[in-house]
Amino acid sequence: MSLESVLRAAERSEFYRGRTDRLLTKKDIAEHGPSGDRKMLTGEIRECYYFSSGGTTSMPVFAVYTKREFDRSTDFLAEDFGEIVGGCDTVANLMSPGNLWTAYHAVDRALNKIGCNILPLGSNAPNPVVERTLRDFSATVLIGCPSYLLALAASVKGSFQVEKVIYGGEFLYEGGMEMLRDVFGAREFFSFYGPVESGYVGI
Repeated sequence: MSLESVLRAAERSEFYRGRTDRLLTKKDIAEHGPSGDRKMLTGEIRECYYFSSGGTTSMPVFAVYTKREFDRSTDFLAEDFGEIVGGCDTVANLMSPGNLWTAYHAVDRALNKIGCNILPLGSNAPNPVVERTLRDFSATVLIGCPSYLLALAASVKGSFQVEKVIYGGEFLYEGGMEMLRDVFGAREFFSFYGPVESGYVGI
C-alpha cells in the first residue's frame, strides 16, 4: 500500500481529514474507533475481525482488521517464524484464545503458513494435560505469554525438553528465562511484538 493510497483513505474519515500531522493516542482510538463514535473509520465494517488490546496497563482499546489485513499481517509473522521454526519442529501454541485477543489466532495462522507440526493447546487446558501433550508429541518449540509459561514451568516435573521458546505480550525477565532454561532445557529465546492497534511489528 502506497503512502498516497493511505492519504486518500484518510480523506474518507471524519477523524483523519486534515489531521495527518500528529501521532495517534490510545484515547483517540477509544473515543473515535470501532467502540466509540467511529469517526476514525475509512469505510464500512464488512468481512472483518474485531480485536481488543489486553488492557493490562489501561482500559482495552478495540481495532478492526479486514480479513485481508489480518492475513497480510500474519504473512509477516510467518516469514519471521520461518527463520526460527523448521519443518521437523513440533510447535505448541500456548497463547490465550478468546477475549477478542489476536495473539492465538495470529500465531496459529502464521504457523499454518510454514512447514511445521502444530499443537493448538492454548493457555486454558489443565497443566497436567499440557505437560502430557508436550511430552507425548515431543514438542520442540513453545509459544506463549511469559506469565503462562512460568506458571506452567512451576507446575511440571521437567519430564520433557524443548529447544526454543517464543514469547509475546509481556516482558520476560532474566530470572524467568533462567527458570525456563532449567525446567524446559530451552537454549534459544525469541520475543515477538505486535500491538493490536498496529498489527505485527517484529521478532
